[in-house]
Amino acid sequence: MSEFTNHADEDEPFVPTPEEIQWLKDIRAKAVKKPRKKRVVADDTGLDPIARLSRDLRDAARILGDHEARFLVDYYYKLQKDRIRCAHQVRTLAKEKEPNEIIDWFTMQAETFESQMGVALDRYSTSKPIGEWARSIVGIGPVIVAGLMANIDIQQAPTVGHIWRFGGYDPTVKWLPKTKRPWNASLKRLFWLIGESFTKFAKHDDDIYGKLYLTRKAFEIRKNDAGDREDQARQALEDKKFGKETDALAWYSGCYPGGTMRKWNDLEPESRIVFPDDSARRAQWLMKARNTFLLDQRLDPGKGVRMLPPARIQLRSQRYAVKLFLSHFHHVFYEMTFNKPPPLPYVLSEQAHVAFPELAVHTHFLAPPNWPMITGPRAPESPVDPDENLVPPPEAEEDPTLPSE
Repeated sequence: MSEFTNHADEDEPFVPTPEEIQWLKDIRAKAVKKPRKKRVVADDTGLDPIARLSRDLRDAARILGDHEARFLVDYYYKLQKDRIRCAHQVRTLAKEKEPNEIIDWFTMQAETFESQMGVALDRYSTSKPIGEWARSIVGIGPVIVAGLMANIDIQQAPTVGHIWRFGGYDPTVKWLPKTKRPWNASLKRLFWLIGESFTKFAKHDDDIYGKLYLTRKAFEIRKNDAGDREDQARQALEDKKFGKETDALAWYSGCYPGGTMRKWNDLEPESRIVFPDDSARRAQWLMKARNTFLLDQRLDPGKGVRMLPPARIQLRSQRYAVKLFLSHFHHVFYEMTFNKPPPLPYVLSEQAHVAFPELAVHTHFLAPPNWPMITGPRAPESPVDPDENLVPPPEAEEDPTLPSE
């Protein structure tokens, strides 16, 4: 294009030349954003991919019935388990350099299906005020909230003890042979998932129940090393049969001296010093170090202190935190439903203090966190690695105001 005509010093009105007009048209055409073509991925399998939920279906999830929500929560965890199995199979085949396109395709479809079901449960979890409160707790996600809302009927639970028993947290209830299971298996699994979530989020700045788990675990380790759990260890040997080569049998039979549990647990922070950034090598080192340590400490049965194994200490500590969360969940749910606080726990009531004067120490009431609710953004999710093993602080004292196991 030739040089533009300069009209600045002329008295006549500006009239662009034909070349200037064509240049402006070209610039304008380039400036117009062309619609991006939808990327189409070739699919040699001939199978139709899973369709995503429409906006109407996502909105309809808010009016799901509790029965439908219970089914979706159970099915969600089944899908998650199958998806993990498929992903593991894909990784194994990739290492062996075998063809895995079909299994890989099914894995991606399972991820999509699981994600879409999570979207529906997320909408359902916000359909009731109790869901909004539960979601404000660090470590409690929408699927767990949906499971609690679908399985717990506050009209049938005047006290939190009813929820504990319904979810299998009443130690006095035994499942006898040839009888119906006396608790809700899905709810019990949900309680276990809550405990695992609290464990993983214990390092979050806004966490509450995870730090309670750490404190309780330190307390349980001290009591275990001191021999205060010996009667429970003996009872476990009477109730169950353990293989001769199992680690649990050695702990129950008194094959280790007092203090072994604390030293065994302290190897975990040491592993983080040795391998601060490699979680896989850290796990291998920790397993080897702990096995070597136990071999060095091994005594003949009965020569040491009868103790509970580490896995049982872990579960006891998690259940302690979960039971307090469920107490707060019941308190908030009850008050939302009946516009009044729930009855006080028996240990805080006047009847208990009259009948058992020694219970007078139970005078502290731990109010539910985030209640009454304050509107605002939810706390951010934790950056904690879900695979990390958390360790309780070295000095943690028992809080007598919290629920016992």
